[in-house]
Amino acid sequence: IQAIGESVNEAHYAANGYSRNALEYYPSMVLEKLLQQRLKDLTASDGDLLDVSLRQDSHLLRGLFMMHYRAQSSVVPQTGAAKNLLARVLQPSITEEEFKRSKLAVISRLHDRNYVDCRLDVATYRLKSVKSELKSAASVKLSDVQNAANSLKLQPVAQAFVIFQKVDAMKQKSDPDDPQD
Repeated sequence: IQAIGESVNEAHYAANGYSRNALEYYPSMVLEKLLQQRLKDLTASDGDLLDVSLRQDSHLLRGLFMMHYRAQSSVVPQTGAAKNLLARVLQPSITEEEFKRSKLAVISRLHDRNYVDCRLDVATYRLKSVKSELKSAASVKLSDVQNAANSLKLQPVAQAFVIFQKVDAMKQKSDPDDPQD
């Protein structure tokens, strides 16, 4: 794609996640926080990766893990620091410290939620109760999170790469969206 201004490349990854009412939902939430931290650490150590994000969207039927990164134009997707980025952050075994930090973040976020929103989730996703949801989150073990990571490793991953070619604004002949040209 030709672009005026900064020249960056992007990559987008998507893999199946868990539904909101699945038993693996809370372990996958802890995994999401853990992977976000690993990606943040990786971005800090590699100057070519400009912006990396990962999130999980859980729905009634199925969830989705999505990761996105922007990199300097010199970084070609699927090479160097960008090669198999999702697989690289999933590869190391989860440490006890990572697990505790991520679980605490998930539980803190749950306790900060509005009670009405929690009740709405219970009704929408056919959950037992707000209390049982908090209990489920608190009972997550390291082995549960490692199983969620192993399951994610086995999922097929959709990948889309966007490579921008920098174009000087003065050299651009016309605007294809402008009816005057």
